[in-house]
Amino acid sequence: MKMPAGLDIARLYDEHAPPLYAYLLKFTRNEADTRDKTKEDLAAEIISPFAQTDDPDEKVFRAELAVALGALPEEQRAVVHLKLWAGLTFEAIAAALEIPPNTAASRYRYGIDKLRGQLRPLYEEMKKAE
Repeated sequence: MKMPAGLDIARLYDEHAPPLYAYLLKFTRNEADTRDKTKEDLAAEIISPFAQTDDPDEKVFRAELAVALGALPEEQRAVVHLKLWAGLTFEAIAAALEIPPNTAASRYRYGIDKLRGQLRPLYEEMKKAE
């Protein structure tokens, strides 16, 4: 694969490897698995990126969000996780997943649209209950 002119791989790695590694370690809970985890393995997992909460409404919303995330196509789920919970740019996501930045942005947009569609009824119900 030909690298774009002026791309500083070392800088890109230094900026994004630690948060990406921490992100993966959070889900694998094993350093060896984190080093070996492929993008396909990560995208195939149904995971909840949230800490525990005692708020019953928040528990319901988090559970529904985890289900909605799990229902996304693998490619969209991986991009949504990397963008929202790892805070990566589309350029960094593209490099990590070996896809063009525009593809990363499109997958994110489609994923977010699907999440909104699935979670809107729950959100509206919770808003009415306030």
